[in-house]
Amino acid sequence: RDRLAGMSVRPASAQSSALSRPTPPAFHTVAYSRTIRNRMEAPMIRLIPRPDASERHSILIDAPRERVWEALVSLDGRDIPLARALFAARSLVSLLVHGRSSMRGTFTPLVVEPGRELVLGLIGQWWRLGGSQDVPVESLAQFEAFDRPGFAKGTFAFYLEDEGGRTRLTTETLVVATSPDALRAFRPYWLIIRPGSGLIRRLILGAVRSRAVRP
Repeated sequence: RDRLAGMSVRPASAQSSALSRPTPPAFHTVAYSRTIRNRMEAPMIRLIPRPDASERHSILIDAPRERVWEALVSLDGRDIPLARALFAARSLVSLLVHGRSSMRGTFTPLVVEPGRELVLGLIGQWWRLGGSQDVPVESLAQFEAFDRPGFAKGTFAFYLEDEGGRTRLTTETLVVATSPDALRAFRPYWLIIRPGSGLIRRLILGAVRSRAVRP
């Protein structure tokens, strides 16, 4: 397994070739980025068309897309010590409450287009911390089809765009609950962790920029 900024990432048995370009769905797009609104075929829109939670961050990097991509996929926890500390703190709380670590969920690459986009997926009950019954994601098709009540599905995506000789790197997170009870449990958890989640994503973007512009 590889590590992306301290998070476990493992290969999936199905990649971007399994994702066809969908017909643009009819739903409100006001919360989405300009990139997503202009690219309704974006994989994560297909995977989670009506999210219960979302966040987006972007950064402009003075480097070509190929260099930014290489910096992104080679990133690990050592590049972001603070992010590692935040994950460790969450794991400690889980250990005290449930007697086991919460660092069990694994992000699986669902869509990979080198130099353009990377979409990771995760299924679990993260609000239960160490009590979560995480579901291993074996393929893109499995992620799309999963609808067992009591869980949430999340995508963590990166998009790279050329912008005036530089690269715009955007990260977008979408989450959808699979049942009303899961949504009720997820909402307070999201309110608590969202500030830290946003900070981690901004730290990741900053670390990618530092790697990409490094001589």
